[in-house]
Amino acid sequence: TNDPSVLGYPIAAFHDIETRLRQDVRRTLATKLAESGVAVDIYGDASWKSQEGKFIRYMGALNYKDIQSVFSNYRYVLNPQPPQTRNGSHERVMDALSAGTLPITVTNGFYRDEFGAGIVHFKSGVCGIEMNLASATDYGPRVTACQEVLARNHTWATRAKTLLERFCRC
Repeated sequence: TNDPSVLGYPIAAFHDIETRLRQDVRRTLATKLAESGVAVDIYGDASWKSQEGKFIRYMGALNYKDIQSVFSNYRYVLNPQPPQTRNGSHERVMDALSAGTLPITVTNGFYRDEFGAGIVHFKSGVCGIEMNLASATDYGPRVTACQEVLARNHTWATRAKTLLERFCRC
């Protein structure tokens, strides 16, 4: 059929499933960190309040304009990568780095190519969660190295220049 409304339900169902899976990954990551004794502060909608416990605090919603000042108070920012961003980046990773903190993110080719082992790559496997957390001595150098990549490759001016070069053969 050529009726586009026929696709409406399956597409909406896929979006609902994807959203639930992403939330499950986020909740699992926060829970696993808390179970290992890491204090986790969660910013987001009120559904996160139910996650509170000994090592998890719900901090409420966060306005985008406050992200840099809030992120700068933490050593790590969790970024369970949205599944549809398989080889790109979520702004949360760039926001964390610009605030001087390391993101913990589901790894992909883009992050490995851009930041190497500088950022914290999160992978869930048969043996549990694996990630390359920074040691006390390499935390600062890792942040600095990632910020250099950020400044060199990921400013809005650089992104705009890259897009113009890609699409305008001037």
